[in-house]
Amino acid sequence: MLSYLNQTSNLEKMNATLKLWDKIIAGDYDAVISDVAIAELSQSTETKRTYVWSMLRQINYSLMRETQ
Repeated sequence: MLSYLNQTSNLEKMNATLKLWDKIIAGDYDAVISDVAIAELSQSTETKRTYVWSMLRQINYSLMRETQ
């Protein structure tokens, strides 16, 4: 989901993701983000990392660690 926050090449998914984001901010949903998603984010461009981290600072979320 994080990759669609600013995915202008797929406006339908980006808009759906932003609507969901607004509902998370409003407290309608709980957010859970995996450490795998965070690791993948660290490999993104600086522009994408900066944007996604700014969006993540807007919400409360739980970090789900990968288990083996």
